[in-house]
Amino acid sequence: MNSEPPSTATNSPTPLDTASPTQSWGFFIAHRKKKPVTTIDIHDYLTKDDIADLVREQARAQLKTDHERLLSNAVYEVVQDIISEMFETDPTLRDGLEKEVKRVIADSTNFNLFQRADSWSKRVGRGDTVGQQILDRAVKDSEPAIRAIVTRTITDLGYRDVKELVIDSISTFWDEQDRTDQ
Repeated sequence: MNSEPPSTATNSPTPLDTASPTQSWGFFIAHRKKKPVTTIDIHDYLTKDDIADLVREQARAQLKTDHERLLSNAVYEVVQDIISEMFETDPTLRDGLEKEVKRVIADSTNFNLFQRADSWSKRVGRGDTVGQQILDRAVKDSEPAIRAIVTRTITDLGYRDVKELVIDSISTFWDEQDRTDQ
């Protein structure tokens, strides 16, 4: 254990506490309670070995509570490798898969064709689906047309339209505040 005295608590304001009421959020923060922030340096209380033991205990506890997901992910990875090898060595499987993929795409409106890679997919080297990549490219290529429509819509908004939008926004904000205060 360290022989130094424990560090003292600090009450430093967060960026939200120091910002002006209308700064960058686009709405007024009516009142915000300031909460004290306490900073504790665990090295004042625990040795490196104690910290390592705690980390090991937490890792074991996580493995116990999350073992099904971890095992499932490991099995999927092994099965993917086996299937990849099968398709690389058997051309009939490859041809059958190509035909099935074409059929599924032709008959599908499934959102899985347009999906962003989650953290697991990224971890094993997979990115967004090809459908999602094509969709992203199409949206980017259409940006000038989208920008023109948005600009035209904003230009065509009348005073009453803007007034209704502002009233609806304020009303929604206060309703949400009432729900969180209860």
